[in-house]
Amino acid sequence: MLKENNDTKLRKNKLKKEFAKTILMILIVFGALYGGFYLFKLYMKTEYPIVVVTSNSMTPNINKGDLLFVKYIPPEDIKSGTHEDLKGDVIVYETKGIWPNPIDAPVVHRVINKFQENGTWYFNAQGDANPYPDPPNSPTLTVDIPADKIYGVVVGRIPAIGWIKIWLTETNLAIPIMIILGFLLFISIIYDLTHPEEEDNSKDQLKLKQEKLKKVKKEIDNQKIIEQNNQTQNINNKEFELGI
Repeated sequence: MLKENNDTKLRKNKLKKEFAKTILMILIVFGALYGGFYLFKLYMKTEYPIVVVTSNSMTPNINKGDLLFVKYIPPEDIKSGTHEDLKGDVIVYETKGIWPNPIDAPVVHRVINKFQENGTWYFNAQGDANPYPDPPNSPTLTVDIPADKIYGVVVGRIPAIGWIKIWLTETNLAIPIMIILGFLLFISIIYDLTHPEEEDNSKDQLKLKQEKLKKVKKEIDNQKIIEQNNQTQNINNKEFELGI
């Protein structure tokens, strides 16, 4: 009876330790991901170092679903071009306080003009596929974008990979999928912690397999030694018969 109680206590302590280790590993993974993204933000010097294109306003040069890398560039160094030559930098900027009907997501459009007024740089932008400067569909209005509304300049692109994010957002499945995956992970952890005997059995089976492999290897090595001894004996016998 005392031994059973001790075994129960040992098992409970083991469960607690394993659970604590699992939680710690999860926290380390999430911390690494968040920390990595935070460091990337510091490196790119912008609040939005990564954005996903959600419209076709920049086709064919930048398409819906593309993943863009954004870096802060001093306003005086941002290049301006025209809608025809497409030589201006592609900027990512905030529309709130600028557009008559602002949108929630940052806009990714090309700079078609820049000027400085009272020490502040202003920019005009237009989508490559749009007929009018921003805001789109407003032929009689062109907004001036102050430098403090610009998050940065597009410096890299991975085509189409952002469609995953768009699909999850448009179908409203992002949160349910995260909840389901988290629930399955939690159930898996609890099951492993409450069934340590299965893990022990797996370890025992692995140990048996390793011992069998060692035994087979040893038998093979012994067989090779026997064959080598037989060959040596045969050679000696032949040499003896020849009188060597």
